[in-house]
Amino acid sequence: MYYKIMYKKPSAVWVESKIIDDKIDPNYNNALYIECLDDRYRKLDCEIKQNGEIIDELTDYTANGSFGWLKQNVVYSDDTGVPFIRIKNITEDGFDFGDLVYINTESYDKLKKSKLNGGELLFSKTGSVGTTLVVPSNINKMSLADNIFKVIYKPNIDTYYIDAFFKSYYGKLWVKRLSQGGVQQTIIKNSFREIKIPIPSPEIQKYIGDKVRKAEELREEAKRLKKEVLDRLNTLLFNPNIKIDNNKFLYLDCKEIIDYKIGATIYRPKYVSNRRGLKQGIKLLKLKDISRKIYDGNHGSVHPKNILDEGDIPFIRAQDAHDGLVEINKYISNEEYRLLKHKTINYGDIVYGIKGSVGKGGIYLYENSDATVNPACVVISPKKLVNSGYLIEVLESDYFNNEIYRFAESDSTRPQISRTEFEELEVPMVSEEEQKAIGDLVFRRIKAINQSKQLIQEAKQDVEDLIEGNFDMSKVKANS
Repeated sequence: MYYKIMYKKPSAVWVESKIIDDKIDPNYNNALYIECLDDRYRKLDCEIKQNGEIIDELTDYTANGSFGWLKQNVVYSDDTGVPFIRIKNITEDGFDFGDLVYINTESYDKLKKSKLNGGELLFSKTGSVGTTLVVPSNINKMSLADNIFKVIYKPNIDTYYIDAFFKSYYGKLWVKRLSQGGVQQTIIKNSFREIKIPIPSPEIQKYIGDKVRKAEELREEAKRLKKEVLDRLNTLLFNPNIKIDNNKFLYLDCKEIIDYKIGATIYRPKYVSNRRGLKQGIKLLKLKDISRKIYDGNHGSVHPKNILDEGDIPFIRAQDAHDGLVEINKYISNEEYRLLKHKTINYGDIVYGIKGSVGKGGIYLYENSDATVNPACVVISPKKLVNSGYLIEVLESDYFNNEIYRFAESDSTRPQISRTEFEELEVPMVSEEEQKAIGDLVFRRIKAINQSKQLIQEAKQDVEDLIEGNFDMSKVKANS
């Protein structure tokens, strides 16, 4: 024993002098890290390597040249250029291209150190330190922006296994242990190289890595399905020859006058032309007329201290419903739940943001109806003949988001709309058969995303079981 833990909170640890010869750092020798990392690692029966020992190449954007050189040689472009990957484009669930910027081809050619070819591990080194993903092998040209490491591992190391390690509890602990800084945490290259990674047999690496690979395939399938849904929806609903009008004024037809709402904002050209873009004959129905019920989260207050990471009853916030899915990240107690009204959510109901994360939503696909939402959400129970897959796709469309901005209470970049105003919004409806065709694709996409997330969870759990001595080797043999 080379240490003695005196207190855990706050951490106070006696350590032998050999421990602090190379690193005099109270954070590094925190009781949590010594117990959860050093103690566990000593019991491992597989090889342990420092990250730097298994890396072939570790580089980043700033390795291309000085800040002056970069400023002079990096030229931004429109979307005909090369995608320039920033931290906001990297998530635990793969690339997010929702807010993508581009550089021109000449800049891409000059940034040789940060070109992406597929197979590299990307690691965010600042801000949300430790977010990782493996670049898919089928990518087109892409270049890496600042604050992200590009890591190429040695041929005998499964990069997808390494990705699972960094996503696991113990990988995140190592990152936290070696990060530095105050409000804006960061990890430098030398510290990144010092992270100790268990290196099991190639068979175990592949078994765990294959789950991450399959998750990547499912995410790509979900993207393909999303594109197919959007193509079908656009073909069904919209006239391709009518574009959004951004002129300062236009003339209105009497039929375009809205009798229950007065205000100059609602007649802005971009909002009027949004409606004009619908194909002739498309029926518009109010949300309240295609729903059995719509209720919001104004059913009694839940104090922030009573919103828990673990608990009895799912508590869904606006940010938990997006891209067609509802994720359960927070909970409240049974006691808190009993004080609320309008609290159940049924399988197939839609949770949708009307404040904060406005215009995003998802389908509640959990059997447990004991759940509730916060005041930033509404819950929509569609009528029997309305397909919830079709409806959520329309509600998250650019068309419907323009409708929300049109009738929002605030003309700001973060508007909000009341439940009563929301119920009056009109939804373009098509036949039951057409709804079902789109809805089936939506549910296939949601299933692929959920399976992908489940595989990542399993891969993380496998790494944690490996480190804790609970890994079941029979699973590898059965899989081979």
